[in-house]
Amino acid sequence: MIKHSEQISAFLTFLRETEQENRIAVMAEREANQETQDIEHALELDELSYHDYARLAKQLRDVRRTRRKAKDTILTTQPILDWAETNKAEIKAGASAGGCKES
Repeated sequence: MIKHSEQISAFLTFLRETEQENRIAVMAEREANQETQDIEHALELDELSYHDYARLAKQLRDVRRTRRKAKDTILTTQPILDWAETNKAEIKAGASAGGCKES
């Protein structure tokens, strides 16, 4: 049988990992937005050959896919982080009661 302290520790680890995943996804989305803007500016302003257009289109597709993954991660992790923020005192109390170090 798993001890309560182990379950609490696993839950706190889950919350920390979720927060880290969210931060990484937010940064990835920002980077993808900037890359998208750079590609769009190149398409708009540069004199490009057919092959350059095709290369940029593939690059844009890849960047948009990366952005979509980041947005999906944000959509799944943000509600958990919002809940954790709302229940910060209870989480801390549960960690203390379970003998766990909460960070």
